[in-house]
Amino acid sequence: MHTRLEFSRKNKRTLIVFILSQLFLIHSAFAQSPLYADSAVARALVHYPQLKVSNLQVEQQTLLKPAGFNLYSPELLFQSPTGDQMRLGIMQRFDFPTLYCQQMKLQSAAVGVSETQRDITVNYLKYSVRNSFIEFQYWYETQQILKRFDSILSDLVEINEVRYRVGQISNLEKINGEAKYKNLRFTLLQAEAEVTRARKQILVYMGNLEDSLLVPAYKMKKLDSIEVIEVDSGSFYRNPLLNYYQKQIEYNQRLHKVERHRSYPGLVVGYLNQAGPNTETQYRLQYGITLPIWYWQYNARIRAAKKGIEVSEAQARTGTFQLNSEYYQAQARYRQYSDGLKFYEQAGLLQAAEVLKSAATSYRLGSIGYYAYLMNIEQAFTIERNYLEALKNYNQSILYVNYLKGEL
Repeated sequence: MHTRLEFSRKNKRTLIVFILSQLFLIHSAFAQSPLYADSAVARALVHYPQLKVSNLQVEQQTLLKPAGFNLYSPELLFQSPTGDQMRLGIMQRFDFPTLYCQQMKLQSAAVGVSETQRDITVNYLKYSVRNSFIEFQYWYETQQILKRFDSILSDLVEINEVRYRVGQISNLEKINGEAKYKNLRFTLLQAEAEVTRARKQILVYMGNLEDSLLVPAYKMKKLDSIEVIEVDSGSFYRNPLLNYYQKQIEYNQRLHKVERHRSYPGLVVGYLNQAGPNTETQYRLQYGITLPIWYWQYNARIRAAKKGIEVSEAQARTGTFQLNSEYYQAQARYRQYSDGLKFYEQAGLLQAAEVLKSAATSYRLGSIGYYAYLMNIEQAFTIERNYLEALKNYNQSILYVNYLKGEL
């Protein structure tokens, strides 16, 4: 009777410990912070420092718009035309009227350039965050695969210790199992370090440097396939880089017009009484024009501005060529990774599951030895990891193609 009561108490304690451990695991699971790719992008668009700089640059150029209508400061003059007293005068110089219009348009073009630079930053930021999220998913799921493998090997190492003591396996088999387990532990530590690195990279984009509980909200999924098409002039119309090149050309064209209008004669208007106090107002006014006779300085600026147009056009051609080249390479990588992923989807994963199942059954029935069992399960987990890497490469190749097309 006493023995039964003691056994019952032990069962209760075991049950309590089990329940508490499960509650702890549930609490730990809920304590994790699930992260979605879209929410990471949305947060990065608000908090990423470089994007804030781009927004400030747009605001800076916008604030300079009124400066396009820049007038010379008036000149106050004190002269003594009669030789017995000083008289006050004022002079105001104006550029050719069309110059102010051209300067306003030039500043508007500068705003357009800064806006396209911001668009380039946004496009690259979206790509970087989504690419980092795929990396985060990859290493997090790799870590989970290695943990499963670690659980199996740790059990085998404990079993092998017992089997070695009773003489069922040799010392070589025992040492080999321990070596495999140690190597796996090292690989698992590397994967954990990569998970931490990938997490911190996303946190940097999101403007939050500390959140050790951040985990992907879902497993890595296969992205929708894309259509492999020939490159033409309309393939990248959404890519802000091409828009930036066009805005640069427009800016330099506006600058060229400004420099041409700067060489036009200006107007001088003034007020100064050169005679007595009873002089009529109309004779106190002064009029004149500025003569841009030192034409070499204007000509040099005009020619330099025209050369700036040629430079921006050459940059646009070079940039478009590079974009086309990168697009061809991205499509080639997409086809390569797509074919590799199909192998694992159609055969590799089924093979890995069958190997795990057959190896466990054969080892339990004694059909294969410990070493053969170890090699088979290692092969199965290697296939799973290779599939995960193939999926990562496939998704990243699609992401890069969409980035080049400006369709993120």
